[in-house]
Amino acid sequence: MAPKRRLLSRLPCSESFLIGILRLIGLIPWPKPSEKRGRPYLYSPTVMLRCFIVRIWLRIPSNNALHSFLSIDRAYNVRIMRACGLPGMLPDRRTFDRRFRTISSEIRLRIDFMGGVFVDEKLVDPYIVSVDSTMLRGRRGLVWHKKSIEKGIVPYSGIDTDARWGKSRTKGWVFGYKLHLTCSTGSLIVPLSADFTTANVQDNQMYGRITSSSVRGVRYVTADEGYDDKDLYELSTKRGFEPRLSHIEVREHASREGRAHTLLRVGAGTARLFVEAQVCRAPNRADQGCVQHRPAASQRIRQG
Repeated sequence: MAPKRRLLSRLPCSESFLIGILRLIGLIPWPKPSEKRGRPYLYSPTVMLRCFIVRIWLRIPSNNALHSFLSIDRAYNVRIMRACGLPGMLPDRRTFDRRFRTISSEIRLRIDFMGGVFVDEKLVDPYIVSVDSTMLRGRRGLVWHKKSIEKGIVPYSGIDTDARWGKSRTKGWVFGYKLHLTCSTGSLIVPLSADFTTANVQDNQMYGRITSSSVRGVRYVTADEGYDDKDLYELSTKRGFEPRLSHIEVREHASREGRAHTLLRVGAGTARLFVEAQVCRAPNRADQGCVQHRPAASQRIRQG
């Protein structure tokens, strides 16, 4: 029986990294989505996920701007549109608004699945991963004050009543949500697992969940002091990897361990850049204060 072809061998090696990722998403055998009542979607979840990645990757500020970008009749824009699975017909702005609001309900499972594929395809080395979270403000930045929450009073329309207050060291008190991610480290940073909670959920409460689906080959998990918990150290040991706080230096390691020494000190900060820039949630709940970071344009997918 002939060996199964690796996904990367089916991608043109000259493609830009973004287009390569979009094509790779189309090659992944995603888990079958749950049955949806009513009229089926005109644009599949995979198509909308690709469009969402384009918006985040290229730092496009709004769904209207994304629609305008995909409408431009230039070679690169047309290639992006085709790689998204939109060869001729483009979703209108309201479709982007409506579908991006619900994308988080399925993106967690897809990120988990895609993380495993990235490792299997040797796009990333999972030897050292980084765990972190970031606050995302509620819809349109509107807030629901604590006294009103306690009394059950919604003072004006438009407030996201599902959101909650949480405190960030860098942003102070934020009314909204929190995105928790496990990311690869090194030259290519991609999410390996993810979860989404209200802002009042502590980081250490989510450590078990976002590391439960960690890919094979993880040796170290670096994190900040929000994960400094004895129970989490014990859990990590049971799962076969070692937690390291980002301010702890690992000494007396050779070869690959020497690389760990450097990455363990900066891993959590690197992951935070990725979290805040690459997976800022859909526009209704996105924090407009996210740090912007973009992978080098020179990165290319090479034939594996």
